Amino acid sequence: MKSAGKYGIGKHKKTEEGFKKIEEQLVEFQRLPNLLDRVINTTPDLIFVKDQELRTILCNNKFADAMGKKPEELYGHTDVENGWDPELVRGNPAKGIRGFENDDLDVLAGKTIRNSYDPANINGEIRIFDTRKMPLKDDSGKIIGLLGISRDITEIKRAEEVLRESEGRYRSVFNHSIDGILVADIENRRFVAANPAICGMLGYTQEEVMRLGVQDIHPPDQLEDVIKQFESQAMGKFSFAVDIPVMRKDGTVFLADIHSCKLNYAGKDCMLGVFRDVTERRQLEDTRLKLQKLESLGILAGGIAHDFNNLLGGVYGYIEVAARYSKDERVSAYLDKAQLSINRAKSLTNQLVTFATGGAPVRKATPLSPFIEDVTKFSLIGSNVTCGFDIPSDAWHCNIDKEQVSQVLSNIIINSRQAMPNGGTVLVSAANIYLKDNEIGSLTEGEYVKISIRDNGVGISKEMLKKIFDPFFTTKQTGTGLGLAVSYSVIKKHDGWIDVESEPGKGTVFNIYLPASKGIQTNASSKTDSEQKGAGTILILDDQEEMCDSLRELLGCFGYSAVCVKDGRDAVKFFIEETKAQRPLTAIILDLTIPNGMGGKETVAEIRKMDSKVPVFVSSGYYADPVIADPTAYGFTASLKKPFAIKELIRLIEGS
Repeated sequence: MKSAGKYGIGKHKKTEEGFKKIEEQLVEFQRLPNLLDRVINTTPDLIFVKDQELRTILCNNKFADAMGKKPEELYGHTDVENGWDPELVRGNPAKGIRGFENDDLDVLAGKTIRNSYDPANINGEIRIFDTRKMPLKDDSGKIIGLLGISRDITEIKRAEEVLRESEGRYRSVFNHSIDGILVADIENRRFVAANPAICGMLGYTQEEVMRLGVQDIHPPDQLEDVIKQFESQAMGKFSFAVDIPVMRKDGTVFLADIHSCKLNYAGKDCMLGVFRDVTERRQLEDTRLKLQKLESLGILAGGIAHDFNNLLGGVYGYIEVAARYSKDERVSAYLDKAQLSINRAKSLTNQLVTFATGGAPVRKATPLSPFIEDVTKFSLIGSNVTCGFDIPSDAWHCNIDKEQVSQVLSNIIINSRQAMPNGGTVLVSAANIYLKDNEIGSLTEGEYVKISIRDNGVGISKEMLKKIFDPFFTTKQTGTGLGLAVSYSVIKKHDGWIDVESEPGKGTVFNIYLPASKGIQTNASSKTDSEQKGAGTILILDDQEEMCDSLRELLGCFGYSAVCVKDGRDAVKFFIEETKAQRPLTAIILDLTIPNGMGGKETVAEIRKMDSKVPVFVSSGYYADPVIADPTAYGFTASLKKPFAIKELIRLIEGS
C-alpha cells in the first residue's frame, strides 16, 4: 500500500499551501482600485486622458471642476466641444499662441511635451499651468492616446513676480503659500528665508531652518547630485527639478518637485525654491503598476477557477456514482472523505476568485452549527491551539455565501492562532438576537445571528484597534494587511457588521452580525433515495464529457432520463422538437460558458421566448459572474456552483 503521506494527506496539504500563496498575492492587490481612485481624485494636479481623435475619455475631479462640469459630461468630446477657448485650442500665431492641439498632435506622433507656461481661462480667470503630456501605448507599443498632467503654478508665478516687485507683497504670498518656499544664498548655500509651509514639511521651526543649508535637508548619499542641480539652477540652465529627495528633521525622506528662480535678496544673489511634495504622484505610479498586476492575476484566477471547478464537477459526479454502487463500508467512507476534499477545493477556488474580482456573494440559507465547526477545525489543523463551541441547536439560519464567509472566519481564526504561539483555546459561540436601528454599527432593525470568536492570546492595543480593518495595516512582519479589510468588506456585502474587542494580555474577541434568514430552513425533501423517483427528461448543456456522463447516470438513479448536448444551438433545437412532439421537458441545466459555442445566457433567452415556465438552471465553475449571483434576473430558475451534489440538483428540480 502506498503511504498516505506521499500520496494522500501530504499532497493535499501542499495543494492547500499553494492556494494560500496565490491568495496572499491576490489579497495584496484586492483593494487597489479604490486606492487608485482615491489618489487620482485627491491630487491637486489636473489629470486627463485623450484618445487619438483628441476626445477626452478620462479625467479626475480636479480637471472636471476647473471646467465647471462633472467628469462624465466631458467624456467623448474635444476641448472646443467641452468649452475651451477655440483660440487657446487651435492656436493664433499672430498672438504667439501655439494651441493645445499642436502639442497634442506632437504627443500622438511619439513626443513627450512639457509646457512650463501654459495659460488657460478657468472660470473667467487666467490661470498658469505647468503641463506635461506623454503618449499612451498599448502592450504592443502602439500609441493609443495621450496622458496629460497639469499643475496650477499660478501662485508660484505670482510669487516670482511679487518678489521682484515688492517686498511687502512678497511677504504676504510667501507666508500664505501652501507650497514650501526656501531662499538660499548662492555663494554659501545657506538658507536666508523660509515660509511656514516648508517648515511644516521639514519638521523644523523657522529659527532652526535659518541655521541650515542645502546640504542639511537632503540625504547624504544623494547630496552630490543635489548640489550639482542647485549650481545648474543658479547658472540659469533650468528652473525645474523633479523627484528631489528631501530629508525631514526626523530622518524620513519625501520626494519634491522644485521650481526655482534667481533673485536679489537683502543685497545677495539668491535662489528661491518652491517645494511641492509629490509622494502622492509616486504612489499613483506604483499603484498603476500594481493594478495592472491585479488585472492579470484576476483574469488568470478566474480562468483557473472555471476550468478547475469544471473538472471537479466530473470527479464529484463519478464519486457519487461509485458511492451508490459500492457495498463496501470502508470504500464508502473513503469516497465520503474524497467528496469532503473536493468541497474544500471548491471553497478555495471560490476564495481565489473573490479576492481577485471582489464578486458579489451568492447567498443560500445555511445552518451555522456544522458550517462554523468545520471551518474552525480546518483552520486549526496542524496547530497547538484547541477549539470549543457554544452554538445552540435552534440557531437561526443565515443567507450567506458559504465560501466567502468561510474565508472571513478562517482569517479571524488564523489570526487568533498566531496570537497564541504557545498554544491556547479558540471559543466560538452564536446567539439569536434582535437589534434596533443603529444599535450595532449601521445595522437596520431586525433579527440577526451574532457569532463571537474569542481567544486568550496577546491582545491588541487601543491604537491598533482603531486601524485593524484598514487596508494594508498589519502588525505582522510578513503580513499583507488585507485579510481583515477583506473580511470587513465581505460582511458588509452580506448586510452585516463586524467589530472587535481586545485588551493587551487578555485576549481578543471578534463579533460578527449576520441577518437571519426568514424562518428555519429544512431540507426540501425528507424522502429516502429509494422514494425519490422522478420522471421525465432533463436536458443538459455542458461541454465536459465527464460532467455529462456522471449526471446522466445519477439522474437515472432518481428516475429521470437525461439528454446531453454541447452547444446552446443544439439545446434550443432539441427543446423545439420535444415541444412540437408534446413531450415537455422536466428541467433544463445550462452551463454558463461554452467555448466556441452558444452558452447558457444566450440559450435561456431563446427558450424563454417560447416557454416562461420550464425550470432552467444555470451551472458554472466561475462564481464571480453576476448570472450566478442573481440567476432570476437573466431568466434562470436558480444557479448551481460546480461541483454540486446530485441531491442539491434534485431538490431544485422537485422545488420547481
